Amino acid sequence: TPKYKNVLVTSLLDIGRDKIDNRNFSQHYIDGFSKITNIDCPMVIFTTQNLASTVYKLRGTRPTLVRVLEDSYLLNYRHYEKVKNITSTETWINQSEWIKNSILTSPEYITLTHSKIDFLNIASTQNLFLGNYYFWLDAGIVSSFKLQNKFTTLVEKVIPNKEYHSFSFPYTPPYNEVHGYSREGYIEV
Repeated sequence: TPKYKNVLVTSLLDIGRDKIDNRNFSQHYIDGFSKITNIDCPMVIFTTQNLASTVYKLRGTRPTLVRVLEDSYLLNYRHYEKVKNITSTETWINQSEWIKNSILTSPEYITLTHSKIDFLNIASTQNLFLGNYYFWLDAGIVSSFKLQNKFTTLVEKVIPNKEYHSFSFPYTPPYNEVHGYSREGYIEV
C-alpha cells in the first residue's frame, strides 16, 4: 500500500559554476532549493556531506532522505571522460557564440544533467517512501519560477497519469540548435 502519492527527487551539488559564469552557488542554488523545501511531499536529495546539514535544516520535520555522494562523484561518473572529451573540443565550444563562456563547457555540469535520470531511478527503485509517483524537481531552476505554490496543481491536473512523463521544449525539425547545442553536438552528448 502506497504511503505517499508523490515523492520529489532533486540534487544539490556545488560544481564550481561561479568560476565559469559567475552564478553564485548560495544565491542561485541554495536559495532556489529553499523555495521548494516547504512543499508538503517527501523528498530524496542527492548531495555531498558538506551540504547535508543545510538540506536537513531547510526541510525541517518534513519527510526527507539525504543520499550523500562523494565529492568526486561526478568525476567518477561512468561517462565523465567521454563528456569531458566532447566538451573540450573546439567544435563543441564554438557551436554557438554564447557557449564559449557558458556552463555548457563544463563537463561537470553536463555530467550532472545526465545524472539526474539516474538519481530519479535510484529513488524510485528503492522506494523508501512507498510513493506512487516520483518527480524530478530541479533545485536550481526554481530560482527563476515560483513553483512551490503551484506544484500540487501541476501534479494533480497537468501531468498525465502514467509511469513516466517528462516536460520538454518542443524542438521540431528542421532545427539547428537545441538549448544552445548544435543538433549534432546534442545528439553526440
